[in-house]
Amino acid sequence: AEYMGTRSTVEMSLPIKAQIFNHFPAYEAPIEGEPLIDPKKKLEPGCYAKCNIEVQDYQSCVRRLRGRIDGKGNCLPQYEDLGSCVDHCVGHELFRFLK
Repeated sequence: AEYMGTRSTVEMSLPIKAQIFNHFPAYEAPIEGEPLIDPKKKLEPGCYAKCNIEVQDYQSCVRRLRGRIDGKGNCLPQYEDLGSCVDHCVGHELFRFLK
């Protein structure tokens, strides 16, 4: 620091070590002949139960559209809400399955 023309050296060095990606396990190759299974497919049924409101909204939209004579309309917003809810739910559990 410099005060009124005098200089003094202050060492403010802290031992900082970057430890990025140190907590991940080593890669294990899949076993030959073992079928690869998408863990998301295992988790989705439980998530549909947790996203009950979105499932009901989508199903009610589908029923409304089937009742229309003119064939207009779609359930895209409800479908996207349902997919977003399921993806959010699956995301919490999915990384437990990854090696």
